[in-house]
Amino acid sequence: MSNNFELKKMKNIVKQVNALRDKYMKMSDEELKAQTPILKEKYAKGKTKEILPDAFALVREASRRAINKEHYDVQLLGGIALYNGKIAEAKTGEGKTITIYL
Repeated sequence: MSNNFELKKMKNIVKQVNALRDKYMKMSDEELKAQTPILKEKYAKGKTKEILPDAFALVREASRRAINKEHYDVQLLGGIALYNGKIAEAKTGEGKTITIYL
């Protein structure tokens, strides 16, 4: 598979994550915390690809609340690549540290 094909698939996941932004922003802290066991249960049932957009959107919102930093799309792409066992390259200043916390 070409890099462009892989990148296109990952960009589609980023679009899904972005579409979930408002859903998670509207949740209280308690509601947000309650999502973790729900996602863990789905993960245990092997639904890893199904929960990926929700997991990334959840982490993005938790990061925004906890450290006042929100992941940019390029950082989401890096996290998705790493999740899929790929190598991700980022230049100085592109947020490598926050990417690995996805």
